[in-house]
Amino acid sequence: MLIDITYMPYGNGKMAYLSTIKDSSTNEILSHYLSKSLAIKIATKTIDILLLS
Repeated sequence: MLIDITYMPYGNGKMAYLSTIKDSSTNEILSHYLSKSLAIKIATKTIDILLLS
């Protein structure tokens, strides 16, 4: 599995962050979470979503 956080600028100098977990064998996105904050919650929430799916 691969984990990535992508910075996504929007609006008037604002930033959003997209956290994804990807299967390295199939290239399938297994989980994602979009946040306005780069706090640790973005990573833990992405993992929680994967575990609950």
